[in-house]
This record gives sequence, C-alpha cells and structure tokens, in this order.
Amino acid sequence: MYRYLWTPLTLGPVTVRNRIVFSAHLTNYARDGKPTEQHAAYYGARAAGGAGLIITEEHSTHPTDWPYEKLIHGFHRDVIPGYRRITDEVHRHGVPIFAQINHNGGQASSMYSRLPVWAPSPVADPLFREVPKAVSHAEIADIVAGYALVAEHCAEGGFDGIELQCSHSSIVRGFLSPATNKRTDEYGGSLVNRVRILAEIVAAVRKVVGNRLALGVRICGDEFIDGGTTIDEAVEVAKLVEAT
Repeated sequence: MYRYLWTPLTLGPVTVRNRIVFSAHLTNYARDGKPTEQHAAYYGARAAGGAGLIITEEHSTHPTDWPYEKLIHGFHRDVIPGYRRITDEVHRHGVPIFAQINHNGGQASSMYSRLPVWAPSPVADPLFREVPKAVSHAEIADIVAGYALVAEHCAEGGFDGIELQCSHSSIVRGFLSPATNKRTDEYGGSLVNRVRILAEIVAAVRKVVGNRLALGVRICGDEFIDGGTTIDEAVEVAKLVEAT
C-alpha cells in the first residue's frame, strides 16, 4: 500500500501532491497572541522537505480559550499579516496549508484569560482540574460565531483549508463525549443533541468560506475512559457531520 503514499489526493477544492501530512502540534512560537516569522520559517521548511500538506497548530476562537501562554489568538484581525507570511512561505514550495482552529473548553485556564473557563457542563478536566462554567445558549452562539470569525481570518490570510480540532483538548469534544456532557437541553443527552454544536460550527464556517477552502473535522475515535466516546459512536458522529 505504500505506493499510494506518493500519489495525489483531492480534499474538496485542494489537491495535495502526496499523502504525507505534517499534522498540527504546538510550536510555542506565538508572541502576544500573533504568529511570527518563526512560524513562517518552521512551516516553510517542512513544505520544502516534501510534505504534501501542512496543518498548523491551533488558532484560538474566543477570549475564554487560553490554555497556555503562547497561543495564537485567531479571533483578532491583527493575526492576518502573520497568516499571510506563513501561507506565502509554504505556497512558495507548492504545498497547500490548512489552519487548525479550536476552543479548548475545559482545558483552558483562567490564570491566563482571567475569564471563566467554558465547557458544556461543570466537569473538571483531570489534567487542568479547574471547574468550568456550563455555557448558556447565548454563549454557545458566541462559540459558533467565534469559529466562523477565525475561519474568515484564515481565509483572508491565504490558508487553503480549515481543520476543526474536535478530538481531544476541545470544547466540541466536551460536547460530543457523554463523560463530560451532562446537559439536559438540546445540546445534551442523545448523540444527535451532542453533535448539534459541531453541526452548527460546520455550517457557520462553511457559510463564511463557501467552497473556496477545504474543511475537515478531527474527532476522537475512542476516549478509552468510562462513559466516554467509543469507536462505534465516533463513526456515527462522522456520518452526522458528513450529512451537515
């Protein structure tokens, strides 16, 4: 099967030259919430090295999301010039680049944001251990709008696609998982209800970027915790998102 590694692959409006994907991970290169020249050099070097697709580290969608110091605050317009430097450098090597966007939910930290931590329910994350605030309907609308805003900034910054990070440290993952979503309204309970916020985010992002950009969703296949997401449920989540 390795022969397919070097063949092109079409992802919506984007065609990658091979199937080597440089996946998202934290660099700690951001300064004052903005991407830097280090980002451009780092991602450009990976494109020059032969990757078919580059996916950046996460871009935060809301001021309540600040889990670590050197986070890119994608909700501010002043990130766009830095985005353009990154995308221009990667495109110089003929490689497309996607931006990963995210709200960390219960894995955010009020130590940095000085704001309440938001999550679907007041269930503390075992790593960060801060008890979050269960978001209201108005705050859910703010979350959805934040994803759309950051997607718009990414499009202006020259990115070829968006990856919604919903697999681990993500407020969306918190909604998807029965272990962290204890809501009794239309955003909790059944799988369809737990997927609702993700479906709303996908629709909002698609409305902003249209078909100009590729749009992907990274979900958790199995949390391996009691009461958490299982592979069977993850498959159903994927089907529901695909139908959005």
